Amino acid sequence: MIVELVSAIAVIWTLIYLAKQIKDSTNIAASNARQAISESLLSNTITYFSDSEFRSIFNKHLKGEELKTEQILYLATYSYFFFRSYENIHYQYRNKLVSTEDWGAFRTNLKALCQTPALRDFWKRENQNFNKSFQAEVSKIFQELNEEPTLMPDALFQPKNKSKDS
Repeated sequence: MIVELVSAIAVIWTLIYLAKQIKDSTNIAASNARQAISESLLSNTITYFSDSEFRSIFNKHLKGEELKTEQILYLATYSYFFFRSYENIHYQYRNKLVSTEDWGAFRTNLKALCQTPALRDFWKRENQNFNKSFQAEVSKIFQELNEEPTLMPDALFQPKNKSKDS
């Protein structure tokens, strides 16, 4: 009788311990996913701010200026990695490693940036290269943009004022 009671308590204790370990492991996985997402998005930002050639190409693109073939390829390559970053975030969200609140913020950013012609055009040509659930999500975003295309700040499409020193 006492042995059975001790065994039952040991089993319960083991189950509680395992549940805690699983929860801790899930939290670590979510933290690692968040770190990877931050690094990925930071890489996209660094590309824009540290690569003067890319910045020039992207700004020409935003102004509607004609681009050379290699410049179009540069934008397409950037667009590919841009969408792959967001596809990964969406995957992490679907697997409950990114919170609904965080996904909402990432989605808002994605929606704003999807208004740039390069990303729109890339998606039309290459969407089949991404997983089906992400395709559906981005399709919803473009549908929303057709109904309310006002998220992108106008300042991004206007040339910067030159300072008197330049």
